[in-house]
Formats: sequence, structure tokens, C-alpha cells
Amino acid sequence: TVLVGGNERAVSIHQEIEGMTRSPGNRFVGFVNVNGGDQLLVEHGLPRLGKWSELPEIITRHQVEEAIVAVESSEHDHISRIMNELEGTGVRIKIIPDMYDILAGSVKMSSIFGAPLIEVNPEIMPAWQFSLKRIIDIAVSILALMLLSPLMLVIALLVKVSSPGPVFFRQERVGKNGKPFQIVKFRSMYTDAEKNGPLLSSSTDPRITPIGRWLRRTRMDELPQFWNVLKGDMSLVGPRPERRHFIA
Repeated sequence: TVLVGGNERAVSIHQEIEGMTRSPGNRFVGFVNVNGGDQLLVEHGLPRLGKWSELPEIITRHQVEEAIVAVESSEHDHISRIMNELEGTGVRIKIIPDMYDILAGSVKMSSIFGAPLIEVNPEIMPAWQFSLKRIIDIAVSILALMLLSPLMLVIALLVKVSSPGPVFFRQERVGKNGKPFQIVKFRSMYTDAEKNGPLLSSSTDPRITPIGRWLRRTRMDELPQFWNVLKGDMSLVGPRPERRHFIA
């Protein structure tokens, strides 16, 4: 079992489970940090295994069969990303009861040797719904690429003549189960814009080209992402793929 969280609630659930008569098969291998403050569990002898964004690798490395998510109210903005990391790993997922409202409809009551927890069903969407969703993604992306190809050709020419550099911009993003992929956009910045490292951009960012500013305002720089949808890297409906630098 791995514990996700290093706060007082995580310590409490760890002590409650460890203090009960349990089967030899139930063993905490450690915890992963969510938002700092990991000293409490370290003091109780539980090793820190890494960050929550490294969960798939940690689960594989330590042969984890169960994950208990125990985060504070201030850390609830992380819960959807944590669930995305756990999805597809095959582990049993349990959360502390006061997080029930976040995932209502996808959980059931459970416990570990009397300690109250909520078990999350990893297959929130039935297999036939996943298949239907994928069919819709393919159909819509093919139709969009066909209908928008004249507009995309014009945009490609504008990008090419507006500043030196390639038409398309490719960047590694984190997809489902932490799998990286190359997202494709029309280039909206000057070349070597991130030579000093990744930075969040703003509407007044001097690295953005004049045509790039218009593309970003109209979201037309994202039109090539229909290719990513067609390949299955991402979906029309789902969390926005982010760079590992900004989610670690």
C-alpha cells in the first residue's frame, strides 16, 4: 500500500491502520508527497517515495497493489490530477471520507481493518462508452481536418512569412497514465523562445509573434491538435495535457 499525502490526515489514517490487527499481506511501502509538509510521516518511519506526479513509476517499482489518497482541503485542486496518474495502473484506489463530494458517483464505501475509507472505481466509464468516445474523437477529428484544411493552409503561410522558423511547434506533454507525447500547434513564438528554460506566457509576452498573438487570441494555433486527437494522444473531452515541468 502507498499513501498519497504527507499531512496530519495521512498520519492519522496511517496510525489507525498500523495500530489494528491486520493480515501479513497489508504493508505500507511509503508515501508520496502532494504539497510539501512531508516531515510528519517521515518522523513516523514511513519513507518518502517521490512526488504524486511520479505515481505510475513508483507503483511499478514497488509492486504497489493499493493507493490511499489522504489530502487536506487546501490540496483538493490536486485530486483530479492524482486520479489521472492512478488511472490505468491497476491498483485499488481508496480516499478519506471527507473527499466524497469531489468524486460523487464514482465511489463506494470501504474500509481497511475497520478504518473508514472510500473505494474509487477506476472504470468510471464502461468499456462501451470508452469505445464510443474514441469513435467520436476519430470521426470529429477527421471531419475537422478535412473541412479546416484550407484555413490551416492559409495560417501555415502566414506563420511562415511572419517570422523565420518552422510552421509547426511540437512540445512534449503528459498524457494518460503519465505517458508523454508530442503535441502539435501552429508556431506562435519566435524560435529559441525557451532557450533559458520553460516559462508561462502572458498576453504581453514579447516572445510571441504578431501573427502568433492573433492565433492565440482566436485559439487557432491549436487547430493542428486535431491530429493528436486522431492519433489517440488526447481527447476532445478530457483534462488539458500539461508539461511535466508545470505539474511536477
